[in-house]
Amino acid sequence: MQADRLGDGPKHMTYRFPAAQPHGPLLPIIEDAWYVTGSVQFKPLLRLLRNMVVLRHGGLLITCDAIQHWAPSGLMSPLAKVATRLIGFQKPAQIGPPWRKKRTPPGGTLRGDFDRLAALPFRCLIGGHGGLLEVDAQAQVRATIARELGRSVGR
Repeated sequence: MQADRLGDGPKHMTYRFPAAQPHGPLLPIIEDAWYVTGSVQFKPLLRLLRNMVVLRHGGLLITCDAIQHWAPSGLMSPLAKVATRLIGFQKPAQIGPPWRKKRTPPGGTLRGDFDRLAALPFRCLIGGHGGLLEVDAQAQVRATIARELGRSVGR
């Protein structure tokens, strides 16, 4: 196993992560979609699957936590609508507030990373939280970057 330190933990704490396991081959499902299998062995009797579907779609950006598209919906309970609003969610194509706080280097900015992300060709966006942004996602992401990260140095 490989030892890594987590930046947020006490300096004396060392965490052990399992070595990478080989993944299976990319298996075509349909045109522009593949399936790949894999797993991570954590303990002798604990193996977690990490199977993935890989898509090539001329316009879908998948962002997990970095950019989330929160919009109130009938699927959210009234309590969830209030709670997500209180912690800073429920904006279209937003940079997740807790994610941004954890990932921004001290005294630094993520603007360059997000500018590179916004330069990719995409029309739609889906994140690990929120819903699908089907229309004009690239323009909304660029507006979010300008609103939440301001102008980058030299611009």
